[in-house]
Amino acid sequence: MSTWLFIQPVDTLSLRGNKLFGSAGDFGESGFPPKPSVLAGALRSLLLAQAVEQIEGFAQGQRLHDPELDRILGTPAAPGDFALRGVFPAYRGVDGQVNLLWPLPADLLIFDSGKTVRALEPQSLPQGIQASTPGGLPQVAILRQPEAAKPEGGWLLNQAGVAAYLAGQPIQPKHLVKQSCLWARELRVGIGLTRASRTAEDGKLFTVEHLVPRQPEHGGMAVGLAVAVDGVEDRLPPSGFLRLGGDGRAATFAAIPAPAWPSPLDITRRTGRFKLTLTTPGLFAKGWHPTLPDGLAARLVCAATPRFEVISGWDLAAWAPKDAERAVPAGAVYWFDDFAGDPGKLAEWVAGGLWSHNPDRTRRAEGFNNALLAAWPQD
Repeated sequence: MSTWLFIQPVDTLSLRGNKLFGSAGDFGESGFPPKPSVLAGALRSLLLAQAVEQIEGFAQGQRLHDPELDRILGTPAAPGDFALRGVFPAYRGVDGQVNLLWPLPADLLIFDSGKTVRALEPQSLPQGIQASTPGGLPQVAILRQPEAAKPEGGWLLNQAGVAAYLAGQPIQPKHLVKQSCLWARELRVGIGLTRASRTAEDGKLFTVEHLVPRQPEHGGMAVGLAVAVDGVEDRLPPSGFLRLGGDGRAATFAAIPAPAWPSPLDITRRTGRFKLTLTTPGLFAKGWHPTLPDGLAARLVCAATPRFEVISGWDLAAWAPKDAERAVPAGAVYWFDDFAGDPGKLAEWVAGGLWSHNPDRTRRAEGFNNALLAAWPQD
């Protein structure tokens, strides 16, 4: 069972991506929401602090003396049971409840300042029309609208909207939250320092973008991130502080109840159809789509996948950059039909991450390949 935490920055956050940074005049852009590996690293470091005298040995691949902590963390090369299961923007309302938000799935498009929501529909192309569909899929995700218009970015689904989407119900304007209502961006100028003397280096000015949480317009009183993690049981305290992002800025965390997502399994049993929507970037053996495990079968009918992104990161144990890998961004949507197998096992596979026979244990621990199972009802 996943442990859920609400993480709230004490000040601003610097959540830089994979671009090189360190030369004079560099600009450090911040991304939101952060990659799951950022939160995984912060929480694993918090756990490792319980064995502070063994940190150096842990970085060299030695096992921890505490059996329970060793089970959770393993080693840098072979992580244990710890696995991040999701990172969601969130806010705590005046009633004390934490409300999760979700970046829009790729099959939802917003127009007219949030007043109009349209969904892509899988359709077979008429005979004689050809298109470069990914992998030669039999259907294409088509947008139907009365006139040409450019969709708007920067929208999130609120928790009621997520529930409606997973149940296969239409998304309405009341389900939308503008991301700019939650976070602002602020530029900070820094000066490079010499490691030995800790004095300023000539010409080493740089600029870093910080994320500043703000009061949302819908009455929230605390903006942050909701994080789900498996395998930690009671080794994480119910509340406390952690270091997060660039410069190790402080953030508070507190345990929260797990959200109650609606289950689409009844619809899947009845229709043999379902959707998968990535909540964190995906790394797949097929490159752009997941592969169902043994014992489950379904036909991939259609896909709505944003442009690939590159993920990397910094390996603190090896003090070197991690391999750069091409990933499918969060929000990608896959439509399946002709499902055969136990829907309960399908739900278990999705809950554990969309990994095939030989999962990358490091990337699994970092929180990649997570998804939610959504209904695809018949018309």
